[in-house]
Amino acid sequence: MQSSGKAAYDLLGELGRGAFGIVNKAKHIESGRIVAIKQMLLQGQSSGKDIPLEAIREIKMMNELDHPNVLKLRDVFADDSTIHLVLDLAPNDLERVINDKSASGVLSQADVKQCLLQILTGLEYLHKRWVLHRDMKPANILINQEKFLQLGDFGASRSFGSPGRDLSPQAITQWYRPPEMLFGAKRYGSAVDIWSTGCIFAEMMMRRPFMPTKPYPNATHPEGDDGQLKTIFDTLGTPTAEDWPDMNLLPKYREAPAKAPPDLSRTHLVGIGEDALALLNRLMQYNPEKRIDAATALSEDYFQSSPSPTPRLDLPFLCS
Repeated sequence: MQSSGKAAYDLLGELGRGAFGIVNKAKHIESGRIVAIKQMLLQGQSSGKDIPLEAIREIKMMNELDHPNVLKLRDVFADDSTIHLVLDLAPNDLERVINDKSASGVLSQADVKQCLLQILTGLEYLHKRWVLHRDMKPANILINQEKFLQLGDFGASRSFGSPGRDLSPQAITQWYRPPEMLFGAKRYGSAVDIWSTGCIFAEMMMRRPFMPTKPYPNATHPEGDDGQLKTIFDTLGTPTAEDWPDMNLLPKYREAPAKAPPDLSRTHLVGIGEDALALLNRLMQYNPEKRIDAATALSEDYFQSSPSPTPRLDLPFLCS
């Protein structure tokens, strides 16, 4: 990646704003490529400003990644107060698709299957390169004009696999955070992204978040971990020592009242097919060592059964 600088782009208007700064639509003058430029403010005093840690992580990770289902970083340049990340333009995201209740936003079973296929393909690519995304959620799954779903926002990403390396248990947006992290685990691997993907899979089928945190007045952890765990246990039942023998060794573990697993096809996912329910169950095993990986998930019966995944270009997304 070779920086071409600010003068190489014509700004075409603002696409959005976030905690990090502004995202503008722009055209690369020489190639004519339409891109998104994500602006991130530098930190520190007027002299000697520092690049934000989130930007360093995002640049480092994305510069090494090249896959149709991962958002592509094209360029990086800085001025006195801002660092600019030039990314491929992805004008839609999965959160907006899920929340679109109009006729054009209807997601069929075949559409959901194609979306999940692409998400898992992107995750398989990341995990083979020892990269954890650590913030898998619909808003971070972008959709480009060719209707590729692309994993984006790598500010929380980390390399994994180093023995003895501690990681934060507070990564991943809470509704998509797996139970081992809610119990305070600091050593974990690709299974955390798989749990989040299970939440996204259910959300696509339900057209609303699968396990949003509910108020929990007796919570002992200010981060809301107790409330999220209660929501998970109410939805999926409580884990047993037989299924997850090491859970009591986690830093924030505490025993919860036993609750049998409910039938999700009756409580949350009415009418879900057996193959979809079986895949969801494997994505959301309590014990991370039993959780299916992305490569194995792609070979599950769900993707071979009827209906076949919608052809990518036939997905009902507005991406202009």
